[in-house]
Amino acid sequence: MIRFKPRTFKLIPALILCLFICTAAYAAEKEQIPLAARLILHKAGNYIEKENFSGAIKILEAFQARGDKIQKSSIAEKKGFNHYLIDFTLGNCYLSTALPQAAIDHYLAAVGKNPGHSPAWLNLAKCYYDLEQYNKAARAFLDGYESSSKKQAKTLYYSLVSFMAASEYSHALEIIDRLTRSPANPIPMEWKENFVRVFMASGKPLGALPYIRELAEKSSGKKKKQWQETLLYQYISLEMKQKALAYALQLTMEDPIEKKWWKALTNMYLSDEKYEKALAALMLYHYLTPLNNRETRLMADLNMMLGIPARAVSFYEDLLNKEKDADLVKHLVSGYLGLHQSGRALAAVEKGLRDTNNDELLMLKGRILYEMKKYKDSARVFEKAAHEKIQPGEAWLMLGYAAWNMTDTKRAKHAFIQASKFPTHQKTAKKMLAILGKTKGR
Repeated sequence: MIRFKPRTFKLIPALILCLFICTAAYAAEKEQIPLAARLILHKAGNYIEKENFSGAIKILEAFQARGDKIQKSSIAEKKGFNHYLIDFTLGNCYLSTALPQAAIDHYLAAVGKNPGHSPAWLNLAKCYYDLEQYNKAARAFLDGYESSSKKQAKTLYYSLVSFMAASEYSHALEIIDRLTRSPANPIPMEWKENFVRVFMASGKPLGALPYIRELAEKSSGKKKKQWQETLLYQYISLEMKQKALAYALQLTMEDPIEKKWWKALTNMYLSDEKYEKALAALMLYHYLTPLNNRETRLMADLNMMLGIPARAVSFYEDLLNKEKDADLVKHLVSGYLGLHQSGRALAAVEKGLRDTNNDELLMLKGRILYEMKKYKDSARVFEKAAHEKIQPGEAWLMLGYAAWNMTDTKRAKHAFIQASKFPTHQKTAKKMLAILGKTKGR
């Protein structure tokens, strides 16, 4: 059977996340913060606008250090030395200078002081993701989603992709359930591609089917064909035979020059033992692409099975030009014999003997010679096989028949006596000996 497998879709975890920047200007709009903290955030903002992140880090850390020296925490808090926005802005500066681990410490400090600050959670998630700590990233995205006043589905999706990258598919399935629970917002096709991957990785292909169908229908170009192939393969692997066959036929009508649809159709007909239809599909596949050795062998065998030896022999001959195989020789010989071309059958088996030195071919040569009524030549072949113990019971029996047809009763009797020593041929050999005895008596 020729193999049909879909292309796989690789998941490359990659998220493009916006860095949430929050300075004193942002804070002034949203909440009241201590004047000292407001002023230092404003000053740091000026550095940040000029992309002088090291300068911003220096003044912010100096500000925090001043607060550490104040013995009364209430006073330090009142002035804002430990305000969460200081930590948040420090985290942003470290992240902007490609130091995600340092940024993490400050984002953790920020959410520790204000668990409801969604931007800190989201930037923390980005840091974890960049460091390939996907499990932590997924949970930080969830915290960012829960703590936000505006519930953005995109944040949940980022959590989904992070759980996927962490191979935590059960949690990823929970996120899919949340994303699909409300039909208010349309789900992007890219997200549905990842839904499929989650269901498949979770061993739940039936859950993936609706999304695969939609992707196969609505995608375009190369991606459309890949999803069509995936859907067809899922129908086959889930043993949904009627759907698989109907879909394969649909695909061959929509895109008749795509070879893979004919290949799949061939396999389905073969599995249902519909050999005539399998051969027809395989022929169409052959018109679109050269056959490999396995496919050529299938083509030849189907033609032989369906009684078309004239077409089969050309494929067997083609295969034998590429590889030396005794089994192929036997099939080719059968084809020639089916066409009543004994001479070509004999030439093929003799060439096979030279190429493979196969014992069974020697016996086949003897039978062909016998059928051609070349009894002397066939007797010589069978005698050689018998002495070399190549299928000796049958070899002795056939030698007896050849000798009998040559009216060499002495040689025939000896051969039948030898054949009678083999249980498989004993009954026939004794019968022939009895006939010989009656003939001699006359």
